Amino acid sequence: MVLLSHQRITPPNIDTSLTHGSETLDRIYRALKSWFQHINTEPKSGVSPARLVVGLGVVLALNFVLTNLMDDSGLLVLIGMGKLQHGMAGHGLDPTNSTDVMLFKRTATMTAERLLLEPERGLLRLELLEDPTSEQFGVVQVHKRGFAAEGIAKELAEQLHLRDTLQYQTVFPERSRWRLASLSLGEGDLPLLGNVAVAVQHETFQVTAHKADDFVRAWVEYGYNSLGEEGVVRCDLLRQVDDPTSFLARRVFRSHDVRRQHQAGEHYTRWVEQVGPMMEAAELAPLLHLDAVYPETSLVPFRSRWTTV
Repeated sequence: MVLLSHQRITPPNIDTSLTHGSETLDRIYRALKSWFQHINTEPKSGVSPARLVVGLGVVLALNFVLTNLMDDSGLLVLIGMGKLQHGMAGHGLDPTNSTDVMLFKRTATMTAERLLLEPERGLLRLELLEDPTSEQFGVVQVHKRGFAAEGIAKELAEQLHLRDTLQYQTVFPERSRWRLASLSLGEGDLPLLGNVAVAVQHETFQVTAHKADDFVRAWVEYGYNSLGEEGVVRCDLLRQVDDPTSFLARRVFRSHDVRRQHQAGEHYTRWVEQVGPMMEAAELAPLLHLDAVYPETSLVPFRSRWTTV
């Protein structure tokens, strides 16, 4: 389920622990320093094959850090909401009929799977969400770096009467952590049983212009801390392309009980207190509750393609 709102906040404090990327950089720096000290104390009688291998390993490690752990986000995200149409795609589906809605969700899921496999689409991630109270569906497209898109994929858009599609850029987490997780089973793994909709929460924040960068820094710290909590699946931040002071916060939880526990916890309450003064006075945006349709999550054992990897 997804909650979408503008919110002014106030409550209580956040860990100042290093991010995963900083810890990795620190370890690599110390290893490099030790290695260079070692080779500078030995006679320079040519470069041995062992040193070449070690040097190559260092270069590859630095490349991994710079392109994955230290990379910016900045991926294009398109989000649109709309209603299933009567006579959708010539199939005569009735949005008030539960059987027809189930058929649409099954068809849309298969379409999403196919679109992700077409390289020319440049899709890194695709999500389908449902608002059961208003019979609306949402489509979220995340594009690979360097790919542009004019709108939501027509195979999905033509089935829904989409309202205006909003364009965002990812801010957190890093580019490499926006791909869909795999549900592939390893040797000895139990079979996956059932399907459950994870609890998704969307909040829109309007931040004062001179505090936008501070808001991003606060979210990065809060995001890493939150991802360390049991049952927190994602903790994303998006920035609206045509309004750099407007942010969409996306949190995904294993269940609504986990969401409530998170909101009562130390990381959330400290973050709320920290960013409260950064908010622009504005009316609250409409609050939406949406269920995740795609990607899927197994009930037993709990494994989700929403997981931040």
